[in-house]
Amino acid sequence: MALDIGASQFAGGGFMPSPQGGHDAGYGGGGAKASANKINTVRHVSIKQILRENSNGGEDFVVDGRELSSITFVGRITSMQEQATRILLKVHDGTGQMDVMVWVNDSEPEMLARQRAEMTVGRYVRVYGNLKRYNSQLSVTGYTVRPVTDYNDITYQNLQVIYQHLHITRGSAPTGIPMGGMAAPQQQWGSHAAKPAAAPAPVMGGGAGGDLNSTIAEIFRLPASREGEGLNIGMVLDALRARGINAQPPAVSAALEHLTNEGQLYTTCDENHWKIV
Repeated sequence: MALDIGASQFAGGGFMPSPQGGHDAGYGGGGAKASANKINTVRHVSIKQILRENSNGGEDFVVDGRELSSITFVGRITSMQEQATRILLKVHDGTGQMDVMVWVNDSEPEMLARQRAEMTVGRYVRVYGNLKRYNSQLSVTGYTVRPVTDYNDITYQNLQVIYQHLHITRGSAPTGIPMGGMAAPQQQWGSHAAKPAAAPAPVMGGGAGGDLNSTIAEIFRLPASREGEGLNIGMVLDALRARGINAQPPAVSAALEHLTNEGQLYTTCDENHWKIV
């Protein structure tokens, strides 16, 4: 099935809530059979990966041998059916098609109206959700489905799928080797080719001190950070890890708050996305 992914598909605004969980790093659990070590993080996947590795009817859902918690993918709505309490979508990402079920709350008519307006056939959407199996049929329960308004979101998704697959199956890239552009999507956690990354910074723990504040401000000054709605905390964590900085979410959150209070950052589409002033 050939899909049109031209830039004209992404015009307009839309309801764009942040994914639950807030982080795009981690890529699932800690091993091939990871129930005991399952981490509630978001894994970027293609529908082909899901279908290929979960067709045996098992109770656990995996990609690259790692158990999945939450997943995200980008695709085009090919079918939409409204029911009393839910909307049923078929979404095709160019590699396969997946059923997506979105629960609706009819007690919030304005929210419901926005959802209906955004989930139209032919529109590209980013889906965040959890895999389910009903009568041996795989589907996704979507907790966030937002319209794609920027072509770069598709490129970002494709790069993250490739990067995370290679990271899990082949391990991390050697340190000290600059990885600009497509070879290292996590360096820019986006889709833009960029200058080679700086040498890895020292590993930082839980503190949100001056060094961490300065590094995060530097990340926000990169061209990729100025695109779209900016960065959320998950993207910042990805960018820090790409620099060899193992900062903890509370420390990064404190640094973001400090930079906001200092007038260096401002929030964009919601309280969880920032840009540099």
